[in-house]
Amino acid sequence: MRRFTDVVRFGWAVTVTGALLGLAVAVGVWFQDRLCFGTTQGAALVRAGTTTTHIAANEVSLCLPDPTGVDRLFGSLVWAPTLIAYAVTFHLLLRTTERALREGPHSHATARGLRTFGWWLLLGPLAVSAVEFGSVLALVRSAVGELGPVSLRDWHVPWWAVVTGLGIVVLAGIMRTGAEMRLDLEGTV
Repeated sequence: MRRFTDVVRFGWAVTVTGALLGLAVAVGVWFQDRLCFGTTQGAALVRAGTTTTHIAANEVSLCLPDPTGVDRLFGSLVWAPTLIAYAVTFHLLLRTTERALREGPHSHATARGLRTFGWWLLLGPLAVSAVEFGSVLALVRSAVGELGPVSLRDWHVPWWAVVTGLGIVVLAGIMRTGAEMRLDLEGTV
């Protein structure tokens, strides 16, 4: 268990370092002349002054030549929340593994930590992906002028996290029952 905790601690350190570097780059977005982003939304109505840098069958890359502060905020929100979500995920996993190492895997505190981690995986990445999708839509609206029917192709729902989070929440319930049985057994002996 200690080796696994050390691996998680290393992953957390790498993720936090990457998130801090990514956030530093996000701050750099505020000082660029133009803001570029990719989308699968229709770009046939691109506003004058907006340049397209890449057009493929499914995706177009747009650049706003003179982005507003709101555009720059949405440009940062296209990818920065994912970095923060990875850091939070590793932090919660690290807290849970350290608690399990300290108090044992069949304790109420470990089950509570595992339940918190599971709910985070169930809802956190889903919320992060929704924020990123909304940011892309806001940028497309800024580039196009008016947004027609919205395609959900840009919303990359992290189904792996939803299913894993659900499984971990169920596992936390099982561990809580195991912790209660352990307490009953200690009281009997």
